[in-house]
Amino acid sequence: MILSICTVSNNTSVCISDGSSSTFSEVKSENPNHCEELIPIVEDLLMKEDKSLADIHQVRVNVGPGNLTSIRIGLTVANLYGQFLGAEVVGVSSFHCISSFCEKSKKNIIVAFNIRNNNYAFAIFNGKDQTMIDYNLLISREEFDQINKNEFKLLTDSSADSYLIESNFQIVEINAEMISKLDFSDIQHLLQKEIPLKPINDYSYVVNK
Repeated sequence: MILSICTVSNNTSVCISDGSSSTFSEVKSENPNHCEELIPIVEDLLMKEDKSLADIHQVRVNVGPGNLTSIRIGLTVANLYGQFLGAEVVGVSSFHCISSFCEKSKKNIIVAFNIRNNNYAFAIFNGKDQTMIDYNLLISREEFDQINKNEFKLLTDSSADSYLIESNFQIVEINAEMISKLDFSDIQHLLQKEIPLKPINDYSYVVNK
């Protein structure tokens, strides 16, 4: 069974799946407390499905980009579950979560997030097969503005700032159910599998292409 966790936004979401069916739960809050919400949600879902932690063989978790504090909470819980259960832990980027939402497109796709201080992280995907073409984890607004965005389908998440909204980026809400449905054979870029996982927009963490 796969346990998927997402704490990248104000929402805390969890999904458990067995490959053929899934059960999803989400707590939405203006002032989220992921620390208090996450483990009770996992326990509640397992109880509803008459499952136990011992049934979990893989833990999937969003590693960002996104709010670093929120992401770290999800990563801490995922890493602990992995170590305690001996389960595989896989970190999935927000880029892939959002690109998976998009149907096939004649245009290539840009998925972008505002990081901090008018800086952005973005990834470009092939619109036809959604494979990642390129990414940049830290780019200034001035540099990002040089990209001709009319050539792309534009996607972001609910934390989008006014620049992304005014640039016509479509907002997509990231959640654990998205993570549970991803096909890992297509997303080897930015895929983490070594405990402890780290947020990809933590600037002490160097990602090699």
